[in-house]
Amino acid sequence: MVMTLTPEQQEFVQRLVERYQFASADAVIDEALALLAEQRNAERIRRIVHEARQEVAEGKVHSFTPELIKKIDADVEKVLRGELAADRDAWS
Repeated sequence: MVMTLTPEQQEFVQRLVERYQFASADAVIDEALALLAEQRNAERIRRIVHEARQEVAEGKVHSFTPELIKKIDADVEKVLRGELAADRDAWS
């Protein structure tokens, strides 16, 4: 894939390379994409937590058995890897 950066974006990337000792502009872009992925995962997790808090407030709670906790842990890992949509209904 070829991308074109504006002159301002090019200057910004170059400053990052110089100031933070990135090996190259590609390394800056790699780091930026990794941070974006982390941010999106955090947003998904926040949405799950928000939904869970709403359910607790509405009295819709589940018994947390060791098996359910293991399933939730496994599902959260899948969400973080992008293998599963953030859908709490799967844990009911």
